[in-house]
Amino acid sequence: MKKWTALLTSAALVLSLAACGTGGSGETPESASGEPDQSAAAVESRGLFVLDRGGAVDLSQEENLSERETYLIHVYDIIPDTAKNVDMSRFNSDYTVQVNGVNAYDSCTTYGGEALNSFLLSSGYGLDRELGTVFAGDEPIRAASAFRINTNDVSGDMTVEFSIAGSDLYNCDMTFEGGEIQTIRCFDEIFNLEDNPREHQLASTLYARAKAVNSGLNYFSNHGGIGDSAAVLASTVTVLSAASYEVSCGLSSSGALVLYDFASGDSANALEVNQEEVASAAAKVFPELADQAKTLLEQGKLWVERTEQCAGGGTVTQEMQQAAYDSGVALGTAANAIIAYFEQA
Repeated sequence: MKKWTALLTSAALVLSLAACGTGGSGETPESASGEPDQSAAAVESRGLFVLDRGGAVDLSQEENLSERETYLIHVYDIIPDTAKNVDMSRFNSDYTVQVNGVNAYDSCTTYGGEALNSFLLSSGYGLDRELGTVFAGDEPIRAASAFRINTNDVSGDMTVEFSIAGSDLYNCDMTFEGGEIQTIRCFDEIFNLEDNPREHQLASTLYARAKAVNSGLNYFSNHGGIGDSAAVLASTVTVLSAASYEVSCGLSSSGALVLYDFASGDSANALEVNQEEVASAAAKVFPELADQAKTLLEQGKLWVERTEQCAGGGTVTQEMQQAAYDSGVALGTAANAIIAYFEQA
């Protein structure tokens, strides 16, 4: 997938780097020669998050996740070396956590369930096993590792040791305790680590919106189109929700579009979204998708209006049918382009 690179200046990095192996407040350790160990500063934690199993995300149908498990997600920056290219490990067993000094878990980042996968893809963060080569001199890479952990591991005084192995300069151990581990009710809350959380949150809804639009259009075309009132209702509701309302950046574990109030993290009753705000956020966070985002948001409403008009039982002209068709083509093209962008290897 497309790797999102954090736009951090060299000055900011010097001030903010946290040494890998010491958690969020450690100092850069010294090498055997007494000089600062530069490899220890090659991974900077941005936040460790545990998902509240009783929160706003329904995980009851999440594939491979038992009712006794939840997700732990670590977001961190990979800082490229000035001279050396480094190949990151492609083995999930090289990205691990040990919780409370007892239970060890390997990364499940690239084979989680629908809710986890849709969030990770939509976030734009690099996925641990898919990072590939970190090229010297590049901008920092914001990456994520996810783990399935026992819900009984979670407490106010839990400890987590995050480790990377098999990755040369980026091999490290990083320890977190108590208040350094943040509990979240929905995946969207992770974006609070960003300088512009609302913008990143809105831009990251593009993937879920596009998936829902694609699903609605496919259902419409495969179930009789305007000739089937049930197909019209189901598809137009789906497309209108995706184009017009507040949604989470991730889907539910059943693959359905989820409505969330970004501010509270609670389920919402079809809150109207500011489409211009979403389009603007997309242009800033994912500039390659600026045109497709604008089309998805604008044509979604138009397609619904024109399709309902054609299915309303009154006189339907060829011009009305053509207008609905054109909106559908534009909408589907934009949705497919957005999906391909986030899903590409």
